[in-house]
Amino acid sequence: MSIWSEGDMQLDDVRIHYYRTGAGEKPPLVLLHGFSDNGLCWSEVVREWASDFDIILPDARGHGLSSGSASGNYRQRAMAEDVVALIQALNLGSVRLGGHSMGGGVAAVVASEWPELVRAVALEDAALFIPREQPTSSQEEGQRRHGWLFEVRTQSLEERKAACQKNTGWSEVTVEPWAISKDQLNMAILSAGPAPVIGERSPMEVLTTIRCPLLLVTGDPTRGAMITPEQAAQILTAQPRARELHIPNTGHCIRYDQPRAYAESVGEWLRNV
Repeated sequence: MSIWSEGDMQLDDVRIHYYRTGAGEKPPLVLLHGFSDNGLCWSEVVREWASDFDIILPDARGHGLSSGSASGNYRQRAMAEDVVALIQALNLGSVRLGGHSMGGGVAAVVASEWPELVRAVALEDAALFIPREQPTSSQEEGQRRHGWLFEVRTQSLEERKAACQKNTGWSEVTVEPWAISKDQLNMAILSAGPAPVIGERSPMEVLTTIRCPLLLVTGDPTRGAMITPEQAAQILTAQPRARELHIPNTGHCIRYDQPRAYAESVGEWLRNV
């Protein structure tokens, strides 16, 4: 990670921080993290892919080292526009795009609405088929909905890392940025309403209008994965350019649970699209 560069992009509403493994000499790959994580939470698989791609890892607005939104806008559309602005500002052209959870929903919107910017898109247990929630009206409501987050933020970094590793078995490479990211989260995002909502269109409307190759990376719902086999089958039926990659023995955080299998299988797909 010591050779990765960092940068910031100032927009009207936010400042977006990003990490980058290359300098434009390889095909660009943009990876979008999930809720409460940061760009460096991709580190373990990025180490396996950096020889093949120029990888850009933005911190979403309100996450990591990116600023919060001055207007309190943390909606998915705003996050998608941030990604588009970053791709254009860095002159990346058409990119391979990946996203996990919240970032998967954002990636789907970018691929659907800005097809000229996306060569292929991989969605890791994307936050697609979830109810539209209302903004949190109080701190008490936020604590009820995100109690785990409030709990981990009371721990020291070392306590948080140790508990996470004990409970999940994730590697140190993953646990370190995951634990750091929880302190970086701008808690205003909790009272502004959740980001993983597909705008005014249904998830299937978004997914079926994607014109590039689409990879659904799925885990096991019994272990906490969000996309069910029935939903995956529905997407594959409606979207002829989609294929599913199921990685067993994984929950919602597929690449954290099985980083080697994820890096090998998703990496092969990315190299060949």
